[in-house]
This record gives sequence, C-alpha cells and structure tokens, in this order.
Amino acid sequence: MLMVKKQMTNDNINNMHGTKIPIADLQILTGDNRELLAQLPAESVQCCVTSPPYWGLRDYEHVSQIGAEPTPEQYVLNLVEVFREVRRVLRKDGTLWLNVGDEKYVPVPNFL
Repeated sequence: MLMVKKQMTNDNINNMHGTKIPIADLQILTGDNRELLAQLPAESVQCCVTSPPYWGLRDYEHVSQIGAEPTPEQYVLNLVEVFREVRRVLRKDGTLWLNVGDEKYVPVPNFL
C-alpha cells in the first residue's frame, strides 16, 4: 500500500496563470498496511493509492498476506478491515485510488 501524507508549507510557486500555489511536502509511506495504518493519526492522510493482492492469484510468501485466504468471503472481510482504517486516516478532503480486479476469473483477450 502506498500512502501520501500531505503537509503544507509556506513556499509557493506560480502556475501558468500567475496564481500562487502552495508547495506541499509529500511523505510516501510503504509497508504492511495493517501495521502502517494503525500508527497514523485520524484524518492525517491526503491520498491513498493501492492495488491489493487479488484473491488466490499470487503467493508473496508472507505468513499473513492478503489474497491467500481460504475463501473469497474471508478475503473481502480482510479488505473491509483494512479500508475501515484507510477511512479513519483519510482527511475529509482526502482521496482513495483503489485498483481491484478479478483477472483470475476473467481472461484478458490477446489482441496481438
């Protein structure tokens, strides 16, 4: 999971219209989302970008990896647990970019 924590500074740049825009200090956080999210204060994250492992598709050789659950229902329950924490840490104006697919069950056409 990749999370971007935004902290405003007093520095500014001019956009193409000459308007002053504050420059943000960005902090990119990576790691096990269940450990990382628990350490963050509520409403402290501007943006979360993630593509969680698809259920049953890959083995990342991590004892508690998401995607290796015995059933799709357990997989969804684990994702719900994670995204409740994402919701807790997102600011009111924050955004979540989530990529989830089921490529295990829907073959991608070969157009070549």
